[in-house]
Amino acid sequence: MLSEEMEERLDLLLSSEQITSETYKIVKEQLKTLIEMDQLDVNHETAGSFTNHLAIAVERINQGHPLDGVSEQTEELIEANPQIYRFSQNMLKSCLWNYNAYPTRAEEGYITLYLAMFNQQ
Repeated sequence: MLSEEMEERLDLLLSSEQITSETYKIVKEQLKTLIEMDQLDVNHETAGSFTNHLAIAVERINQGHPLDGVSEQTEELIEANPQIYRFSQNMLKSCLWNYNAYPTRAEEGYITLYLAMFNQQ
């Protein structure tokens, strides 16, 4: 179950038209799955910001405007956490509702950063 903060953040993104209803539904289900898999603790101090970042990233990717360019620090994180990176890749792919969309290494790297942080608890 999502925290109240996570629900509020998603609702605000939807009502302000920063994300579409497709993204809202997919991200909400993905967050629930992450919680069920113990990959996300709703009480973690960054769970709310992760909710925002994931929703905006998924919307950006589906609209055909994914972030490009990976920082050296993100590359190091990806190299140090290959399993989490693969998980992030698969997770973002499962969030696509636009068949022409594709996640970039930059987008996958940011999700890897959050998931690595959650795994350090």
